[in-house]
This record gives sequence, structure tokens and C-alpha cells, in this order.
Amino acid sequence: MDSGTINNAIEHLKRLGAKIEGNTLQEPINCGGLVLMAIPQQHFTELASALGVDIICTWSVGDKCIALIDEGLVKALGLVHEPVELTCPKLPCTVRILAPEWRLIGDAKLAKVGDYYLLCYKNNCAKTDEQSLHGVLQGLGVPDSIAIEVEDLVLPNTPLGVFIGSFSDGFNEYPVYKTKDRLVVRATRVVYRDGEPIEEIREGVLYEGPLEAIIARDRLTNLVYYILKTKYQAYVGFDLGDVVDNTVERGDPGIANTRKEWVKAGLRLLFRRAFEKGVEVTNVYTGPYPDGWHDGIIDYPAVTWDCDPTVLEGLIDFVIKNYDANRRQALANVGLSLGAVYAPALKFHWGVFENKIVVNSGEPWLGKTTLMQAIMNALGIYGRIYGTDEPSRTTPRVRNLLTSSMAPVVFNDVDEQTFEALRNYGLASTTDAVVTGVQAASAGRGFREVFITVANAFIITNLKIGKIAEIMSGNTRRTAWMRRFLFITWEPQRLKPNVKVPSFNNHPGRLIGA
Repeated sequence: MDSGTINNAIEHLKRLGAKIEGNTLQEPINCGGLVLMAIPQQHFTELASALGVDIICTWSVGDKCIALIDEGLVKALGLVHEPVELTCPKLPCTVRILAPEWRLIGDAKLAKVGDYYLLCYKNNCAKTDEQSLHGVLQGLGVPDSIAIEVEDLVLPNTPLGVFIGSFSDGFNEYPVYKTKDRLVVRATRVVYRDGEPIEEIREGVLYEGPLEAIIARDRLTNLVYYILKTKYQAYVGFDLGDVVDNTVERGDPGIANTRKEWVKAGLRLLFRRAFEKGVEVTNVYTGPYPDGWHDGIIDYPAVTWDCDPTVLEGLIDFVIKNYDANRRQALANVGLSLGAVYAPALKFHWGVFENKIVVNSGEPWLGKTTLMQAIMNALGIYGRIYGTDEPSRTTPRVRNLLTSSMAPVVFNDVDEQTFEALRNYGLASTTDAVVTGVQAASAGRGFREVFITVANAFIITNLKIGKIAEIMSGNTRRTAWMRRFLFITWEPQRLKPNVKVPSFNNHPGRLIGA
């Protein structure tokens, strides 16, 4: 602005009700969240430096700087306007804007300015540091659900972390803290040194690595999911205890304490805090929904999202060259696997939940496993083939594998114990939206065990169909399991020993990109 435009601006501000006497701005003007005000030059320089912006004032009058300053910044820091004459001693004059980068959290907003934080809630704002954050949140009347989210954003980055609760062993209380990459139990005890009592902090690591507990209701299944995301895997279930037990008993690599009950107690506290934060209705899974592909809390295990349809030609060519008597069986698995990618969306769109579990039955060395590896490579899906020496032989682990992703899962070299795990869980629940009381009771499980899987399953086994029927029927004559299986019986023609599984790494994309 120059002297002429300043005069026009002054007249305009007066018409809007601004308190201007002569040419002196007596009170600050709120311009839709930005406050036009004058502060000492030194204050402007310090504030601009803390915000990481240019410290030069472009409209200075004497020792004052006229600027547009964020309203929350003004309230939190208690900035006071100093009356100033609206003149432009050094042409031209421009108004600098000082505003932090706010992060919205519900009805609250948070910003980091230098070494401190600004927090606003319902027109009240305050300045705080990490140590005072909890008290400031309470003082502003921030609801627990929002306060927890604010603390989880700020405190995990501090050396002490965020306090998430305490557990007891019957004799002592053990406070648990979460940092950005650890879950620790920390306690203070009094020791005497040279006859003087000294407080000594003792710390034990429960979990080493990033850890996130989430409770969410999926908008597709309308069920509440308990999700524990670690650096290594996502553990998914419909019961807190099952997820915690599965994480610990499976021996997640991040577990850093031999006291399993302590680790479980820490994980339960993490979920309790997640519950207090609130259950969000969202897309739990990344994958195909009836209204399209959506990103969710749980990632889809894809090696790339680039599409290359020529991979399908390569896969078909591999089948034709290497499978003769079992060519139809192999091609059937190719088609069923492609369909399994879209099955989660289709079964909810149609309301049909009795999709078949594909069972490839036959002698060893026929190429069943080789084929499924080739199919998964062509699709571009990784980490979804499990053998019986891996966590696929117990009911909780079968459940976790069937619910941990929308991607199809392959149980390889399935033995009697794994089929037992399927039966004991209640096979209907692996495909149906709900399990009736009769089904749950016949499987020896309660309603707590009811769950839904969105992933389709493929089984590779050397067991005969008769043996599978014997296991699945158990001591009853129930035959409901039969409609859950699609048997593909392989002919006793061995695959050539020099056949290698195609990796398709020389292709720019995979089929999942479609």
C-alpha cells in the first residue's frame, strides 16, 4: 500500500466498525480468523522465527510491526495490540501473515511453534509443553476421546512417552508408557546411597518397535474389529483377548520381555486406550468393496499397483507347457484365484456368503504348490501362502489369517491338525456372515467366537477326500461342511523336477493392478 490506498483502507475499516481515531488503530481487527494488530518489532521477530518464516517486518511504524496474526496464536500467547498510527513511513507497505500449521483433531486444533505447542478448543487457546499437556487438556475441557488423540500425537515423541495405564501383579502396580517405537513398563523405587534416599527409575521393555492398537467398525461387515498393527504384521480379530493372545503366543519379533503376562497386560492397556478414543466407522480393509476399491486400516499385500495384463499370458503359457493330465485342474485354480480377488465385494453385493473353499487334493509332487506360488506371483500378492509348520494349525491363528487381509490365502500341505482347527472353529464361520447357535454349539464354540472372513481360502493337501470327510464330520453325521468345499482332485502325474516357479519380476506390473 501507499499513502493513498492506506487512506482508502482506513475509511473502509471505519465503515465496518473498526475503532480508529484519526488514523490511529486503537483496537485489533479480526479479519475472519486473522487479527490485524500491532506488536513490538522484537515480538514479531521472535514469533516469526519460532514459526520458521521470514523475520522481516514489511509494515513497521516506529518500534511496532503491523501484521495479520492467527487468532489462535493471539489467544494462546496472550498477544496484546498496541495502538498504532496507520501510516506508511517507508513505501510500499505490505501486511505479513503469521499463522502456524494447525492440525484439526475433532473440535480441537493443535500446532507446534518452536519448542512449545498451541492448543485450541471451543474458542479457548493455551500454550503448553509436553509435561503440561495433560493438565492443559483438562483445563480447556477437552473430551477424553480428543485428549487421548492429542496426547498420542505429542507424547510418544518425548523420552518418557505417554502414560497409558497401570497393571498389577497382586503386589505392585506397574505403570506402562508408550513411545513412538517402544512399549515399556516403568517404575520408581527408593534406594539408599550413602544413607540418603534416592528415587531410582527402573524400566523394562515390553515391546520393541512401532505398535498401534485400533478398534474400528467396518462399514462393509458392520462388525467391530480389534486390530494390532506391528512392524511385522497386522493381528486382526473380533475379541480383544484373542488378538492379544495371538500376538504373544505366535511370538511376534517385537516382543522384548520373557514375562508373557506382562506383555499381554501392556497390550490390553493399549486397547483400552484405543477404546476410550472411540470406535470409528470406516473401511477396515484395503481392497474391493461393493462400491469400488478403497484404502483402509489394513493394507493389501501387493508387491506393486502397476498393471501388466501380459502377466496372465505368461501364467497361462506356464500352465500349458508344464501341466498335461492336470491342465484343467491348474487352469481352474487360475480362474478361481482371479475371482477370489473380487469375491469380498461380490458376496456382499449379492448377499451370498457361502463361497466355496477350494481344496486341491492329490499325491505329492504333482505341482499343486508350484501352481499356487505361480498364481500368487502373477497376481502380485505376497505373504499369503502358509504351510503346516507355520501358524496355520491352531484355531486362533487360522482366524487371524482369514481376517488379516482381503487377499486370498493359501494353506499349503494341510495336514489333519489344520483341518481339525477349521472344524473346531466352526467351518461355517469361515464363509458365512453369521453363525447360528446350532452351528456354533456343534463346533464346540460359543458366540464369542463368531466372526466373518472376507478372504477366500485355497487348501493344498495330500489327504484323500475320504479322510477329509472323516475329519470334518467328527463324531457326528453333520454334512453342512460339504457345501463349503469345492474339491479339485489331481491326477497322479508328477511335475517335471526341473520346473521353476515363474516370478514375473521382469514385468513392469502384476495382475492386481487391474
